[in-house]
Amino acid sequence: MADLILIPVLALLFVGAKRYDNGFNKDYLSKDNTLALKGACALSIVLLHIGGVTQAKLLPEITAFAVSVFFFLSGYGMITALKNKGDSYLNKFIQRHTIKLAIPYFVAALIYVIYFKYAQGNLGFKYYDEYKVSFNGILSAFFEHGYTIVVNSWFVIVLFVFYLFFYISFKKCKNLEEGIGFFSLLVIAFTVLMFYLAQFKGWYTAWYMQNFSIIVGTLYGYKKELIDKVIKSHKGIVVSVLGVILFSLLAAFGVLKYNTDIGGHINTAEYCVLTCIIPICVAVAYSSIQIGCKKIWGGIGKVSFELYLIHGLFYYMFQMGRLKIENKLVFCICVIAASLVASFILNIINKYLVKLLQKLFRC
Repeated sequence: MADLILIPVLALLFVGAKRYDNGFNKDYLSKDNTLALKGACALSIVLLHIGGVTQAKLLPEITAFAVSVFFFLSGYGMITALKNKGDSYLNKFIQRHTIKLAIPYFVAALIYVIYFKYAQGNLGFKYYDEYKVSFNGILSAFFEHGYTIVVNSWFVIVLFVFYLFFYISFKKCKNLEEGIGFFSLLVIAFTVLMFYLAQFKGWYTAWYMQNFSIIVGTLYGYKKELIDKVIKSHKGIVVSVLGVILFSLLAAFGVLKYNTDIGGHINTAEYCVLTCIIPICVAVAYSSIQIGCKKIWGGIGKVSFELYLIHGLFYYMFQMGRLKIENKLVFCICVIAASLVASFILNIINKYLVKLLQKLFRC
């Protein structure tokens, strides 16, 4: 039943979608143009988590790699800005990005604490029940299992770590190629650490499975001019090669997962590999096709960070207690609607606070 929510979502994506006049838009990954893509990915993440809660069959499969596209766009955006602005881009880099991440995060965290403490009495999900909503409880949940007070917010913490890696790498290294190499090594080392924590210390696997896409985004941004030339001149070949690679990987991992005894262990390899190829496929498709209802998706894109942070509160709120919704489709609609409304409100608050702190710290 929950899978039915895909019908209006896919309709918004494809109704009105069109191919660019010359078959290629050179600004397909510009900041303005990717707002719609971010909006689609943010809603996909909401659908992914709803799919897990409702035990839907299609939602988790279709939306599984939305976070990897976000990481890809982050890597692409940082290296492109560095190429265009030079070393001046690194001036107050940490301050700027810390404020942009921390303010929305702590505003959302305050809302979660208030709700879980006074409405539920614990941190939220069943696997949080052993912890109380207190400073020590929140720290214990994080260091023992990687659980965060803002549900599913591992992405924000990992992204902040990657910002630090980016700054260190390009401050330390003499040129872009060395910086990309050092940045990649740091991301790989961090991913290995997260893999160790997940396998041997009880952390959950999301902390490491999609990290490599930020390296892919960085490389894509560094060589975008060459990549664009190849796409524009040999689009048929590019699409064919990517299609064959993607289908072959999906088929191979599908066989291993569902027809062998090691199926449960192959999911990690599948994510680590596909998280590198799927963002490239999305970027190539996006270079030629404008998605439908672009203004709507662009509007969601403007509040995508807030949507990512706050939606967990509502899918928890509507599955337990007095507000519990039994019908899975109605549950999906209510979570999406409440999350979008809250996201737009939080975005207004966060913009004001971010501008205030940026003015204070002159960054």
